[in-house]
This record gives sequence, structure tokens and C-alpha cells, in this order.
Amino acid sequence: MRFDFYEGLTTDSTSHPRITVRRGGLMVLTRAAVEMLGEGADRVQIGYNPETRAIGLRAADNGTRGSYRLRELRNSVSRLVDGKRVFAHHGLTVE
Repeated sequence: MRFDFYEGLTTDSTSHPRITVRRGGLMVLTRAAVEMLGEGADRVQIGYNPETRAIGLRAADNGTRGSYRLRELRNSVSRLVDGKRVFAHHGLTVE
């Protein structure tokens, strides 16, 4: 019998910008994705384009209306942002 075993990701997840959306709308940003937001970014705004159905993130200040805090993921360089309200507002589901 021959088996192909999965040995994990083939790319370094810390050097490639990637955003993973978990069920329920929690988004996980790699360090490279956070770096694209700019130095010191700790809050974001979440945008939605209904024509292309694309989600966008941009850095935001603490006082920016509708901004969300980037939370640290324990023992990781990744960051979390909760997009549940934005997804619900636009009628989007994550499956």
C-alpha cells in the first residue's frame, strides 16, 4: 500500500501575507499581513465590496468609528480580528 502523508504547510506562514477566516467570522492575520497594514497598526476597519464580494482591511486609529482591535494570538506572531458583526451586517456566512 502507498500513502501520501501531509507534512504541513509548504510555505512559511510568517513571511507570506495571508488572512484566514474561521467559521463564525474570526479572521487570523499572519505577521506579513499585519505588516502590510503599516508600522504600529493595532486596529483595523473591515470593508466589503458587494460587486466583487471581496473583504478588505485597512489600518485605523483608536478613535475611528467601526474599527476593530487586532488581538494577539497566544504564543504566535499572528493577530486576530473579529469580523462577525460586519459579516452579519452584509448577510455573509462563512462555511
